[in-house]
Amino acid sequence: MTVRDKEIEIVWNDKHVSLYPNKFLRQKCRCAVCSGEPGLTSAGLSMPNVEPPNVPDDVSPTRFGQVGSYGLSVDWSDGHNTGIYSFNYLRQICQCSLCSKR
Repeated sequence: MTVRDKEIEIVWNDKHVSLYPNKFLRQKCRCAVCSGEPGLTSAGLSMPNVEPPNVPDDVSPTRFGQVGSYGLSVDWSDGHNTGIYSFNYLRQICQCSLCSKR
């Protein structure tokens, strides 16, 4: 994985290259808060459905790391850090011309 100014690049084992613009990837977070899934807070209180946040155009990763052999965690410059992007999900949302035809 390579982090650039406005995108993250992943070169897969099969040599396929995926480019993820920062804002696109941040908007694709599937954590409970971003997807609006109801759940419990740490105090055990019910959490209402929430609108996914507006993502600033200049959002960027401030830290990232691999989560086992499963995926990536990313801390974003807008303060968000609870999402995990599985490698399967990242491959599914690849926007290259080959993948977007599927």
